[in-house]
Amino acid sequence: MQKRKLGNSNLEVSALGLGCMGMSVGYGPASDKKEMISLIPDSCRTWRHIFRHRRSLWSLHKRRTRGRSAGSTS
Repeated sequence: MQKRKLGNSNLEVSALGLGCMGMSVGYGPASDKKEMISLIPDSCRTWRHIFRHRRSLWSLHKRRTRGRSAGSTS
């Protein structure tokens, strides 16, 4: 995963993220303002869940990948 260093500190963050670009830039007309505001905490909850469960999610991914390589379709 690519990371970026914040300022002069040693703090690093993922290069993936919501960013600071406006919600309508490059995506057509802006959606409802309330919907856009609700997106921010929802995305934080999603990433927090992924971070907390990353080991089990990665393990599940590896098992599924091995199953596909062995001829299973699930």
